[in-house]
Amino acid sequence: MPGRDFRLGLRLAPGVLRIEVTDARGERVPQVRAPGPEAASGRGLLLVEAFADRWGVRVEAHPRKVVWAELRLPRGTAG
Repeated sequence: MPGRDFRLGLRLAPGVLRIEVTDARGERVPQVRAPGPEAASGRGLLLVEAFADRWGVRVEAHPRKVVWAELRLPRGTAG
């Protein structure tokens, strides 16, 4: 199905883990929202916002977008 492919990227830098999810749905930029208690979807960015130290969305050449999140790693963690 068109628009269902995605790429997961992980980058380890000193003190930071960066997670990136790229997909071909650039026209659908995600936003944090509060789904109803019976909603079957819509909680992904709530989790990202809760656990990530920084996150954002980067729109690339049509039709791609990248949702990224950075997690600070504890001192002494490899990277």
